[in-house]
Amino acid sequence: MKSKIKNISFKINLFLLLCAFSLNGGILEIISSKKFQKYPNGINYLLKNVHLKYGLYNVKCDTAKVYNNYNNADLFGHVVIYDNLRSISSKRAKIIRSTYDNNHKIYLEKSVKIDQDSIQIRAQEGKFYNKQQAINLSDSARAIFFKHPTYLRAENLTYNYQSKFIFAGKIAYLKTLYNSKLFDLRTKNIKFLKEEEKLLIPNPFHLKVFDISSETITQFKDLTGFLVYELLFNKAGREAKLKYGLEGLKATYYQKEAKAEILGDFHFFKLDSLTGDSLNIYSDKAIFWLDKEIINLDQNVLFIKDSLRASSENAIYQKAKNRIIMLNNPKILLAENYLKGDTIKIVLGEKSFQLKSLEIVNNVQIEQKVVNSNYQKPVFNQLKGKSCRVLFKNNQLDKLTLAKEAKAIYYLDQNKTRGSNYLTGDTLKVWFEQGKINNIEMIGGAEGRFSPSK
Repeated sequence: MKSKIKNISFKINLFLLLCAFSLNGGILEIISSKKFQKYPNGINYLLKNVHLKYGLYNVKCDTAKVYNNYNNADLFGHVVIYDNLRSISSKRAKIIRSTYDNNHKIYLEKSVKIDQDSIQIRAQEGKFYNKQQAINLSDSARAIFFKHPTYLRAENLTYNYQSKFIFAGKIAYLKTLYNSKLFDLRTKNIKFLKEEEKLLIPNPFHLKVFDISSETITQFKDLTGFLVYELLFNKAGREAKLKYGLEGLKATYYQKEAKAEILGDFHFFKLDSLTGDSLNIYSDKAIFWLDKEIINLDQNVLFIKDSLRASSENAIYQKAKNRIIMLNNPKILLAENYLKGDTIKIVLGEKSFQLKSLEIVNNVQIEQKVVNSNYQKPVFNQLKGKSCRVLFKNNQLDKLTLAKEAKAIYYLDQNKTRGSNYLTGDTLKVWFEQGKINNIEMIGGAEGRFSPSK
């Protein structure tokens, strides 16, 4: 009999509490609880298996303290806020209605977890804004995207449920797997528009790309747990071998096209840790096609490989072919050698990125300063033609073939014989020793004359 009276009393108090919330225009609704205690000061305690309704969301927790005068509530123990599409959980939470705009906020504390579609987010603190359908997370905020294996970490992270917009700020870094490579991005802020599949990097960034083993890639395929994914990304980063890196002032990455647009102080670099060889490419703008491994370079392009410096207004770097094509007024400076033409193609070695060869197309002009000579004024060996192919050895000029209307002015300074040789012909071959002209051979329709120095 007593238990029936208590049960009736609980239902009456629960009904009165719901009426009070309704009169206050709130959005909190009590669904169930094993124990209920109501106090005159307007505080209501719900104990064990608490189930609330918060707008369109269900709320469950171990214990709740509800303030019916203001529609505020404190939630304790295994707090879960969920609907059909997503869930938010934490150890503690506080629901507060703003008297200014009647907007409800939920403050989340300790072990905050968010799961929606193929996204999982973790943090220690969070603020959920009901009207904006957004949550702001801080203190070790991390996100995992399982569709395209990606790990994002930042001091602050904002996630909008409707637009699926993510903003990571105050020192952010992102790791992602793509085409058997690990991309490691470091920057200040990152904006990710999931619906548009677009990544915005509005601040200077530093990106390193690593080769990873097929075994590591296989491990990622069937994983769904956040902590396992996080550990595997960290493990992959430690074991990966650096392939190349990128830098710039800001960038936009289009996921569908696998294309990155970089604006301002673009820098591509490679470093061979075994040989110490380095390769650097600079430009004002760049478009990087990840699938094709092609970079379109625009404005003030500069290619540096050891003592070779090549410049132009535009260029195409074909990474898979180890080739860079310099366009629009290309020029090369290599030690005492100056080369130019309409188009210059530079080819690097397949295994290493030492200079292998270069090809100059149309209006070829080559000059080499004659050093340690007895001439009173500086003199230059000069080569001209329609096309040219150069071979390198140990990153120095080794052999040159000049074709079609080849012309050469070559200065002698041997055995007290000083003067210039003027040669013309169909094809000109030049051999170098330690980067300096050692021998010249003219083939086909060869003509020449020697002019002694006065």
